[in-house]
Amino acid sequence: MLGITRKKAQRTPEQIIGHDAMMQLIFEGYEIVSISQQETVMKHFPEYKSHKTVQAFKIAEIEGNILLPDMFEGGLAGWTADDEYMTKHKPEVGGYFVMYEDGYTSFSPAKAFEEGYTKVETVDSTSDERTTNNTMRHKYRVLTDQEKADMQELKDLGEAFVEKCNKIGSSREMSLAITNAEQAVMWAVKHVTR
Repeated sequence: MLGITRKKAQRTPEQIIGHDAMMQLIFEGYEIVSISQQETVMKHFPEYKSHKTVQAFKIAEIEGNILLPDMFEGGLAGWTADDEYMTKHKPEVGGYFVMYEDGYTSFSPAKAFEEGYTKVETVDSTSDERTTNNTMRHKYRVLTDQEKADMQELKDLGEAFVEKCNKIGSSREMSLAITNAEQAVMWAVKHVTR
């Protein structure tokens, strides 16, 4: 099996991969190396750790181009993939359909995905489940519908203010304005939820 790495112009094999005994085949501007030699090449590449946030679901079933999640996973209906996705990624049951923040969609085998990602548990701020894993308050009361609406409106107003500040520009003064707006929302919500 062969791997392909981009050829660096005007460099000797020793400079490229640090191994003077490596035999290289050159084909149209690429270096072709065997898998056993790729380990040597890979040791010279920088390492990266993923810190991306993605949306994904484990594929429980595939019907034509429709990828179906487990019926209990968040009430999802599934994803209809186009032919290009199916041909390029060749999704399999048990693997994960993945969508990145920029909208790019991909497929990941279960082992790779589960080793690289941890599911983010979220709770809507107006949900009665919002108190889960909160370390500051030990007892909560259930909010009325009006209190939930007030809390949501305060947060929406704060978010709109911060978005407007970010559109205007950045400076020390703007950072202080945003920090104080976040504090104002925090205290106002605390009043509603006490």
